[in-house]
Amino acid sequence: MVNDDFTTTVLSDERIDPNMAIAFTPSDSENAISKQFKGQLVQLDTVRVVRPDPESNRYKAQVLLQTDPRQQQFRTIIESNLIAVSNPLAWRNALIRSGQIEKRFANDPVPVAVAVSENGKPRMVVFGDTEFLANRAQNEGEDKELLYALFVSSLEWMAEHEELGGIRPRESSMYAISKAVDTRRMTVLPGWFMMLGIFGLGTGIWLSRRR
Repeated sequence: MVNDDFTTTVLSDERIDPNMAIAFTPSDSENAISKQFKGQLVQLDTVRVVRPDPESNRYKAQVLLQTDPRQQQFRTIIESNLIAVSNPLAWRNALIRSGQIEKRFANDPVPVAVAVSENGKPRMVVFGDTEFLANRAQNEGEDKELLYALFVSSLEWMAEHEELGGIRPRESSMYAISKAVDTRRMTVLPGWFMMLGIFGLGTGIWLSRRR
């Protein structure tokens, strides 16, 4: 179940974006993905609330990631007003001035990712955030290894692998040519050979036409 609700986090440090969400795996979850990342802190950005549908008889959704109301330094508010995204600092300051901020804090865990199965068969994993897989997060993010492993493990769970690895692919290193190598042989000589070939071919055509 996904609607217009998303999470915002109220932190003591005003320099930190309130749209950053700190999520954890439920401690009592029986899902293989949650067990693999038990105790890990996952940082997401502008994440929607994703809830299991209690009325669904065909599908079973297990909470994979959720905010923890016991973490006082990462207190969560559920919001649907887009001003919290476009100008999060102004939105937070307005709540503080109005005195409503304490009343808006979520008292229960807020789910932001679920793993869905059907008759015991994995079907899909739904995340309320896609930015953790974007190029910027994977190139510059501090916890990019953890986020990548979470995504790969989700794919492996849906493929019904017995073990969830989530290991990053092997990265190829860049090869640099040593300065001691005479690069003129790789640039000048091929150019001369091409010129001689063109000249020889043109000469041969000219001689054959003269006959």
